Amino acid sequence: MKWFFLVAIFCLHVQADVGVLGPGGKVTLYSKQNEAIQITKCEKNSVLGQTSHEAKKNCKGKIYLIPKHIFKNSLHDLITSMRKFQLRPVTGDEISAYLMKELPSSEEMEAMKIELAEIDAFIAAYGGKDAPLLRRIQLIALLRSREDLESAKIKIKQELTRTLQSIEDDTIIITKSSTDNEQFMFRLLHDFNPERPFPCGFVGTIEERTLDCSFQESSQLENYTVVARNDEQETVYQDSITGLLWIRRASVFTNFDRAKDLCSELNFIDGVRWSLPTLEQFREARTNGLSRVSKVMHGRFWIADSSSRPDLAYVFFLLTGPALSMKRDGANEVICVGN
Repeated sequence: MKWFFLVAIFCLHVQADVGVLGPGGKVTLYSKQNEAIQITKCEKNSVLGQTSHEAKKNCKGKIYLIPKHIFKNSLHDLITSMRKFQLRPVTGDEISAYLMKELPSSEEMEAMKIELAEIDAFIAAYGGKDAPLLRRIQLIALLRSREDLESAKIKIKQELTRTLQSIEDDTIIITKSSTDNEQFMFRLLHDFNPERPFPCGFVGTIEERTLDCSFQESSQLENYTVVARNDEQETVYQDSITGLLWIRRASVFTNFDRAKDLCSELNFIDGVRWSLPTLEQFREARTNGLSRVSKVMHGRFWIADSSSRPDLAYVFFLLTGPALSMKRDGANEVICVGN
């Protein structure tokens, strides 16, 4: 099947919508809603050939609402995973330099320019037989990489700004024969995945935070609802049966005493007191489906219950259910419960 791609900028009263048309008649509409970007995945062939007003009205499907600054950062992150030829007007060399982890500083670059000039002067005076030609090649490559990096930064910033502005403003229609500048915007919007988990629920009451996260994929899983998610992808879930809040601390393996501190010091949501869960709380949460909301809940977690031995503490296997005693100075994962 031959693929046809189209990016169209639709205008609806004072708001503009960017529609991305992909293979099989699938359409995704982008629009600005206050300080967020609304993304709607329309049902297949449901809005083809329609005006902007008709498309906006007839697009039925999942709605995602992503804060504008997070949407922009996510587009930026997407650049690092795209193939070079998809990013015109940014060149392949510019992207390579942009993705390099380390490049010489400005001071080092100036020193390299001086060194290169000295090598060139030596070649001009005495020829290239005894000149450090390999070092000359290396210097030229590094200097070009720095120039490519600066050029990539400027172009990427301009294109990200233009992409966001196009969602807000009345703009022209962009077809598959579009210019290099339009190709950049099209590829970003076409490859953007609104189903990935984004930070949400930054402020407000628990109800307001839950609403902010509700437009995301998998915001409601069995008896658990996403209340908030931070930049480290630590997610707060609320148990609809008990009302308790649950959060797994990201990438933390620590001893029992430190685990208690990590929970008691947690200040994710104002007015919520956090602690290690008791065995009873863990068992009830497992029955209600906590282990199924995410694979990060499949670990071995510290329990608040005290052991009869001062050198031991209990851990709970959330996926399978048993509780065992272990050395309290060992390393286990941490889940906190809040109310």
